[in-house]
Amino acid sequence: QAIHMYLVLSRFLHMANGAPAVLVGNFNFTPKSAQYAMAANGYDVAAKEHSKILGNLNMILPHQPPTGFQSAYKQCFGREPSFTNNAWPKIGGRFIGTLDYIWMS
Repeated sequence: QAIHMYLVLSRFLHMANGAPAVLVGNFNFTPKSAQYAMAANGYDVAAKEHSKILGNLNMILPHQPPTGFQSAYKQCFGREPSFTNNAWPKIGGRFIGTLDYIWMS
């Protein structure tokens, strides 16, 4: 999942070419994850705190390391929502948490 997010963010910023852009979706990671840290703070900052997960992606992937985006919800309310998902998967029991985001460049 870290590789996918690295590639999505890098490619998205490249395609935006400096113009303001919005990236919306169900990203399937929580606000405490390495992927969230990378989206919110950029690869360089996130890799320092989450080195086991993010490792040396910038060395093995051909794209420019992504810089941080702003979460629209967090920008408006000062924090992410308590949950965007309330599910009862067949395995693992109930999950209530935030997985969906609106990211702004």
